[in-house]
Amino acid sequence: MSPSGNRTATEIGEMVDQSLRAGVVVYSVDPTPLTSLTPGADYDVTQAFTAQAGAGAWISTQAAAKVLGGYTKGALALLEVYRSGLRTLAEGTGGLMAADTDTTAALGRFTEDLQGYYLLTYKPQVPERYFAAKKGQPPPFHSVGIRVNRPGLHVRSYAGYIAMADPAEREASVPGEISQALFSPFSASGVRVGLTSVFTMPTSKSPELSLLLHIDARDLSFTSGDDGRYHARFVLVARVAGERAEPAQVVAKEADLQLEEGSYREAMLMGLAYRVSVPAQRAGLYQVRVAIRDTGSGKLGSAREFIEVPDLKNGRLALSGVLVYSASAKERDAGAPGSSELRVFRRDDSLAFACQIFNAKSVRAEARVMRDGTQVMVVPIESRAAADGTSTAKGVVPLAALAPGNYILQIVARGEQGKDPVTSQWSDFEIVP
Repeated sequence: MSPSGNRTATEIGEMVDQSLRAGVVVYSVDPTPLTSLTPGADYDVTQAFTAQAGAGAWISTQAAAKVLGGYTKGALALLEVYRSGLRTLAEGTGGLMAADTDTTAALGRFTEDLQGYYLLTYKPQVPERYFAAKKGQPPPFHSVGIRVNRPGLHVRSYAGYIAMADPAEREASVPGEISQALFSPFSASGVRVGLTSVFTMPTSKSPELSLLLHIDARDLSFTSGDDGRYHARFVLVARVAGERAEPAQVVAKEADLQLEEGSYREAMLMGLAYRVSVPAQRAGLYQVRVAIRDTGSGKLGSAREFIEVPDLKNGRLALSGVLVYSASAKERDAGAPGSSELRVFRRDDSLAFACQIFNAKSVRAEARVMRDGTQVMVVPIESRAAADGTSTAKGVVPLAALAPGNYILQIVARGEQGKDPVTSQWSDFEIVP
């Protein structure tokens, strides 16, 4: 925040309000290097005193001490002004700010702070009383205070809210329980669900986000029906929100599973793969949230992640998301499914990958396998042009030479003419013995 930041302060206040409405708690770190708040050897105290008292004024020891003290107070105040934006974001949303060059220690404090929290809600009987604004005036800010009766306890919570109603969503509202799981700052684990979001363009001029879900079928309430099948139902809600002030896209689906004996046994062993497609309206950063509710038991599960949609209209080289899957035709392995939804592979397997390349007539590309920030393998890529002007990049990574652990597969591409900057996309995967 700048020293003359009335407008900036207003914008930060709006950011705090939007964060609270989205269920986001901000933890901030000021990594500014440590500096002395006292003047250095080159500081001319006489000159500073003359600037305040006028030319010819005599400086006493007491006056010099006062000038030096004023320097320290001014430096401290200026430092606090620059930190105030980070502090407001953190304290306004119930988080913490660390003014510490040791980011590892700061992250440790943040992690410890997130070990537990209480979610308190209040629904007023007369909402207009709390969200009303006077005509012609900006919405007021209302403080929120929480007090506890037990001595020695300190409560940290939201600072308050701007008395402004949420913008209306274009889609139907999300049911209460599943909405809580969708917007909670922590994932619900009653139904274990994994989320992978991938940007793709399956047909010309139809960019979309493919949400790849892996659902642990053991958490669903299956019942045996008179038809010899196993039945279960769940409700799934996906919400995709961009960085612009636009209504989020909300997709709600209800799944009615009717599995034969063999399919049921496989689902219990391997889990269920479920996919949802959401149109990618604009380029930019999106937050994807999904929540699932098992109809039979009421158990909830949720997951969330961020994904960036490239700008395809500017003509620059761009890549879709990367799909990875097992390249072998061996029997499926519960401990290492090797699927796009659950990317765990055995060392005797091979990993296949594919992605789309946009805005390039000819392109050079390679696949890099990274572990702990170090490149451990480079794999050539086969690229084929399509009739719609895109290209498809494919390849296979042999895993036998790689030790068990977590890896990153990075696809790196550049135009043959060398005019386009290098672009890349990645996907994570795990190798088990």
